[in-house]
Amino acid sequence: MTNLEHAVSQTKYQAVSTLLREYEWIHRLLGILGHVCFFVGSVFFLWESLKLAGIWLFIVGAGGMMIDRICSLIVHYERLRRNDQPVV
Repeated sequence: MTNLEHAVSQTKYQAVSTLLREYEWIHRLLGILGHVCFFVGSVFFLWESLKLAGIWLFIVGAGGMMIDRICSLIVHYERLRRNDQPVV
């Protein structure tokens, strides 16, 4: 990897990190919506006619919760790194 490629890669990482830190409420909201979709999907499984919608709500809910967790881990890692604490 050349110095230019490394600099571009580092700049992209810093941009994503800043975006996730500054707009933490976005991925938190996605996590909350994911939990709601997951719960509603669970209820939909009680009726045969709503099972297909329940499946899709499960998928959407799991995706929202996964995005929230990944973004939260990145923010946590960056906060530890900025404070010069060891990342375990």
